Amino acid sequence: MKRVRERNSHLLILLSGMVAGVPRQGGVAWIVLQYALGLKRMGHEVVLVEPVTKSDLRPAGAPLAASENAVCFRRIVRRFGLKDSAALLLSGTRETVGRPYEWLRKAARESDLLVNIGGGLADEALLAPVPVRLYLDLDPGFTQLWHAVEGIDMRFAGHTHYATVGLTVGEPGCPVPTCGVDWIPTRQPVVLSEWPFAGAIERDALTTVANWRGYGSVEANGVFY
Repeated sequence: MKRVRERNSHLLILLSGMVAGVPRQGGVAWIVLQYALGLKRMGHEVVLVEPVTKSDLRPAGAPLAASENAVCFRRIVRRFGLKDSAALLLSGTRETVGRPYEWLRKAARESDLLVNIGGGLADEALLAPVPVRLYLDLDPGFTQLWHAVEGIDMRFAGHTHYATVGLTVGEPGCPVPTCGVDWIPTRQPVVLSEWPFAGAIERDALTTVANWRGYGSVEANGVFY
């Protein structure tokens, strides 16, 4: 790995997002994978690091290496060709599944860009060496309201750039607070090869099992979001 500085060159990108924090939560994992796979398709080198807390580990009380999270993480990174450049990191420690912590530190020192989804990566040894640190907001509205109204630390500090999929955040007439941040609007990528066309429709109805947990409303200026 070597830091590349020439304009339009391929980059070494440190990407942080949730893949196995909630095992088998496919929708969340797919969001992160679109970035990892898409950036690789563009010719960039991607290092994936996912921080998890002890309370995230399943079953409760399991060590990282023996957790359901680790099983899920290994399966996903193997399937998508990421296993040689990925690590599941127990927050506040140097314990990992996948690439070891010192390897991650070296990768951070050589990286051109950090893409930190939701500010989930907070390890200064991995953040500070990267010259361009992008905070990527995938939960627009809630992210800003939690910070501005609820006083929740959304970990904006320490980043050099901020992007959101909320395309009107910061625009005139948008009621969402900017939190003093100059948000860059961005659209979510889709790696089309991972979403093939369905075959012929054989049935006129579908069945599914779904689960949804709402965050609860946030009030700002008399409006509930």
